[in-house]
Amino acid sequence: QKSIGDVAVGWTPVPDPTSVTPALKLGKRADSRKVEELRPYRLQTEAVQAASGSAYVEVGNTKVVAAVHGPRPRLPNEGSVDQQRGTGLLICSVRYAPFSSKYRSGNQDEVSKGATGAVQMALETVVLVNKYPKSAIEVHVKVLEDDGGAGMAAITCASLALANANIETKDMVAGVSVCAVPVTEGDDPKCTLLLDPSSDELAALPGGSSVLNVAFCHARGEVCFLESSGVVSMTYLEQMLALARDTTRPIGDGMLNCLKQDYEGKKKRKVDRNGLFVP
Repeated sequence: QKSIGDVAVGWTPVPDPTSVTPALKLGKRADSRKVEELRPYRLQTEAVQAASGSAYVEVGNTKVVAAVHGPRPRLPNEGSVDQQRGTGLLICSVRYAPFSSKYRSGNQDEVSKGATGAVQMALETVVLVNKYPKSAIEVHVKVLEDDGGAGMAAITCASLALANANIETKDMVAGVSVCAVPVTEGDDPKCTLLLDPSSDELAALPGGSSVLNVAFCHARGEVCFLESSGVVSMTYLEQMLALARDTTRPIGDGMLNCLKQDYEGKKKRKVDRNGLFVP
């Protein structure tokens, strides 16, 4: 992609649409992962200094940062009538860096709008807004690089940033994407499940494939966001949900461990020169 003045122009490469299926038949992927293997995952808090709380999530080459601001006094024109009467307000936004993806060019407003809706929907199920009357909590997510799964990484990153900001929630939230890719032909083809697809894999999915984006509450194991594209049988849908649930559990464990390490680091920084703890 190139930028000419204020106008973004881009070129979208078109991979061979059959490039994924032969490899999946052999249980292989272009990046040497197994079909049900997650890309390397990195979690970090305190990623943005000028924020109430923040986090950074890296999934393979996908990189996302989130910042939480507030709680702050809610403005008179913010929120619905019920929220203006006293309940808190959660405001989420997701923005993509101009050249975050090699498969997307031009106006990214629609992509950002869809990701914003996903983050908003997932977090509204866990954030205790009633604990913050007449207040607003802002969650701003920036996708620095999108190599697949940016939307689910945004949900994970936003949840971690909220915890880092000490915002009261019912649970932590983690998301992941799963594909069902047909490897045989016919009216009822056999499918292989593809966990955490990269952007190259998503662009090369053959016809008849389906994609499931799902986020789970870590402690309760409940679905807090679900989005699908393509047609999938109930059998494969159950398998995709089970794989996503089993994948988000260790991600949630990593989020809790990241917060624990952050707390221990803060506690060490509160020890004065005499070795006494300063509350």
